[in-house]
Amino acid sequence: MSKAAAALDLIGIHLDSSEMQVLRYLLKASRGPQRVTFSTIYDQVKKAKARPPTRVWVYECLRKLETDGFISVDKLPRPCSYIVSSETIANGLERAWKSRLDSTRSDIGLLTRTSAEDLAAFLYKSATGSPTQQNMNVARGVENVRRLIRSELLDRKQWKAGDELKLIHRLDNLIGAKGPSGPVDKEIVAAAMDGLNVRVVFIFSDIALDGLGDVASFMCDEGSQLSSLLMSGRLQIRLYPEDVATYRIVALNRSKLVMILTNAFMPDTAVLLDQAEQPVVVEHAMQRFDTLWNQSTDARELMAAMFAKSGNPNVGSTG
Repeated sequence: MSKAAAALDLIGIHLDSSEMQVLRYLLKASRGPQRVTFSTIYDQVKKAKARPPTRVWVYECLRKLETDGFISVDKLPRPCSYIVSSETIANGLERAWKSRLDSTRSDIGLLTRTSAEDLAAFLYKSATGSPTQQNMNVARGVENVRRLIRSELLDRKQWKAGDELKLIHRLDNLIGAKGPSGPVDKEIVAAAMDGLNVRVVFIFSDIALDGLGDVASFMCDEGSQLSSLLMSGRLQIRLYPEDVATYRIVALNRSKLVMILTNAFMPDTAVLLDQAEQPVVVEHAMQRFDTLWNQSTDARELMAAMFAKSGNPNVGSTG
């Protein structure tokens, strides 16, 4: 397929369509920008077709060509006459191009307004026929979100040594981070020291940040513990190299997770999802974590160096 034909196909103009075939017959009949009657056009059709289509079919194609701007029709004389020229064809192509452009913009707008979480919830409802909102444990307010993560994921009764905590976290969620790490962060570190394995995927941000350096600064009070966990392998950190929209989750094994529904540094809205009650959404989120993890870069050595430096500002200094 030539570039021109591919471009026409992209804007919805297919050279083998019924309308384009009739346009060719009209061009042959008119031999330039002159008026031709339907009978003259139909004669061309009959010459080209061993079994010509019905007159109604040709009329319908001409009507569509007029609607789309490829031809004009003079309806004052009887019979009416059809006019095609380079100007009318250019007009039709411009309409098709603008229509395709508007459609593409609309599609892009829809995609930017729709999150993976929205789609997952819709898929869950479609698959199960059950709107899950009433059954979900929704926490609102910073303290309630912290309480939910603590009680459902970090409480020692919820896990045993060797279990795994998975986190997906955007680096730009650290905007607004000030002072020492928060209580949940400290409890995650404490749980890891007690035998819980922790895997973290940080999502790169296009927003100007120090990236992983901000993580090290924020968690500087736990620097020595984090360095030890990184060396032992109980803490693994990877960096996904692109800015992508995805879940922000804290998950225990593949059994349940807390999905955070805000990008704020201190989240104030989250929902608890359980494999037993919301299997489709939980499994989709876990598969998403696995995909991001496999496509991410191991950052353990880099983070270990950063944690060491955050605990000792003179490390790496030349002054």
